[in-house]
Amino acid sequence: MSTTDNQDERELEGTRRHIRPGRLALLILAALAVLGGLLWFILHKRNGFTRAEIEKSFTMAASGQAGVAVFNNGLLRYSADGASFLNSEGRELWNVNFSMNAPRFIGHGGYALLADMYGNTAVILDKTGECGRFTTAEPIINAAVSSTGVTAVALERDLNSLICFYNELGVRLDIEISQEMAVSGYPMAMALSPDGSGLVMSMVSSQSGNLNSQLVFYNFTVGRSEANRLVGFFNHEGHLLTQIDYMSAKRVAAVSEDGLEIYSLEQENNPELKASVSFPGEIVSYAAANRHEAFLCPEAGTGDLILSVYDDNGKECFSKKLSSGARGLTLGSDLVMLQTDGVVDLWDYSGRSYFSGTLSQPGAGLYLMGKKLLQLDGNLIHQYRFR
Repeated sequence: MSTTDNQDERELEGTRRHIRPGRLALLILAALAVLGGLLWFILHKRNGFTRAEIEKSFTMAASGQAGVAVFNNGLLRYSADGASFLNSEGRELWNVNFSMNAPRFIGHGGYALLADMYGNTAVILDKTGECGRFTTAEPIINAAVSSTGVTAVALERDLNSLICFYNELGVRLDIEISQEMAVSGYPMAMALSPDGSGLVMSMVSSQSGNLNSQLVFYNFTVGRSEANRLVGFFNHEGHLLTQIDYMSAKRVAAVSEDGLEIYSLEQENNPELKASVSFPGEIVSYAAANRHEAFLCPEAGTGDLILSVYDDNGKECFSKKLSSGARGLTLGSDLVMLQTDGVVDLWDYSGRSYFSGTLSQPGAGLYLMGKKLLQLDGNLIHQYRFR
């Protein structure tokens, strides 16, 4: 063996002697800590969090009886006197003043509409505050807004319904649809496409004591050559279509008292029924967001409720059996929320539990902002952290 080989062996042996028992124990403890952290992450990823603590609280000024909505990664609080916007850190960025008897919030993407139902005023909002407002000669009976700020309002004019359109600045556009309500029905629900070029309405009428709905599709680009811009309609005898949502530019969801229908707009001038879901009983609660629809319905033969969540193709993402006390169904951009007898449950859209537990301030209004849980407690907003 060469002198060099002997020297290498002596150095290796010296290295081995320098790894003392104390240092080896520290290395083992460090490895166990990393492994424990990894196991904790996997466990909570699979089973969700079980504790929620108030991370911070901030004050939101109130003015009369107010409504609250999640809007542009913040909270919009509105009342008959005006509206104010708080960002996710609780700082008020802007406020607007108006006078409305019954303000209704309608949001779509980065725009929102506050319309005075059965009044004559509407205000269009974006992340910077008010960008437009308008008044109408006839009372507003329904309204919709697109993600570009284009707005449609249904007005009641004598025995007719008049649909008028405005841009994001509140300037009236040279488009309107006039219908005789005795013939076409009452505009129960309406929704605008993301770019504002399409409008879908549920027109409700009564015949021989039965309520019927007609789902009508309008398009203001490819439908220019059609009478009144109408490109399709579907009759629903004996059913009341109470809610319409554009789940995307190519998908529309129509909700009745006991069912869901998904319509495809792959061909804009030829809407088609893509999927239909019937529930065993009348829908108890409904919510829509992030290209999903969620329903609480009674389970046949029991007093329990079933939570069912569907994607924009009408495919069921997941379902959960719950007690009859379930309430507060809410969809956010990332999570589904329900409250049952003081317990708050959050799931992601695959049905995996994100959180299940109680809050330190039960009974107040809850709102989802991404994966943040916010709670309205009087004029206080609590933001929770999960553990």
